[in-house]
Amino acid sequence: MKKSKKVLKKALQKNKSDYKRLGGRKMDQVEGSVVDIVYSNDTNGYTVARLKIEDYTEVITGYMPGLTAGENILVKGEWKV
Repeated sequence: MKKSKKVLKKALQKNKSDYKRLGGRKMDQVEGSVVDIVYSNDTNGYTVARLKIEDYTEVITGYMPGLTAGENILVKGEWKV
């Protein structure tokens, strides 16, 4: 397993106690700092951003109107490769 995947797995395991079920799928959560906004739709708030999780950066997507670089956030969702 690559180092980056190990770091993400560790971050997800740290938040394991707050798993939620939605449509039969577990919702993972991680906390990190927004590095930058890649794309933001002003009409509906759909955003693509880079999130720093410990020493790993992950791309996140979703409806996050008003998200800005430098914010510390907690995101929940389904991770796809």
